[in-house]
Amino acid sequence: MKTCLSCSAAVLGLLILSSQASASLITPGGGTVPVTAEGPLSSPFFIAAMTGPQTITLTVGSQTATVTGQEWVVESANPPVGDTVNSGTTLSFIYQVRGASEILSSITAGGFAGFLTDVGQSPFLAGLPGGLVGTTGFSGASESLGGNINATFPSATGLPAGTASFFFMVNTNAVGITPNSFTSNDNVAITFHGFGPSNTPNIFTPEPTSAMLCLSCVFSFAGAAGWRRWRKQPKP
Repeated sequence: MKTCLSCSAAVLGLLILSSQASASLITPGGGTVPVTAEGPLSSPFFIAAMTGPQTITLTVGSQTATVTGQEWVVESANPPVGDTVNSGTTLSFIYQVRGASEILSSITAGGFAGFLTDVGQSPFLAGLPGGLVGTTGFSGASESLGGNINATFPSATGLPAGTASFFFMVNTNAVGITPNSFTSNDNVAITFHGFGPSNTPNIFTPEPTSAMLCLSCVFSFAGAAGWRRWRKQPKP
């Protein structure tokens, strides 16, 4: 069943048409780079993993923050236009946050040490379940020597309370994923479960035909289950 659900996500991705995009190369210990605009994901693409919306409330001293964050890992057969680190299959780690009643200053994603990375942003990316239309973009991003990428909102406004951020995209040359985390930053920092890049190939990408067959399996199993339940019902 897990495989079939992954196939469903793959079919969804295959329906999205490719478009132009651009990205900014980011290096460990380097200065802040602008986070340039990026268009829809290149087709075909496959959602390798996603967290779903995570809403966390945390109190530190007299400060309380409630933030919703989510992450998607997308494998694209073709890199986004403007991607400076890939020429073929690309793994993109995509983040979005929304603060309930507080202004957020930045987000930080870890685990990118040793990987080539560039960053981009988009107000909306079709095909990502649970994604919201963002209202505020990122003004810059930097990477620490330890591989933590920090993306900042405009200093004058931050991310206004009650609104969703743009999608923040980190394109990598990774071949797999591993459990990691990302953080929303304000007076209270909130850490979410997420994913980071890995050098271990561990992503199964179904072919389009296989994905369609797998979806057929889903419907067949659902129909069979309904038939069994109907047969077990007492006859009048």
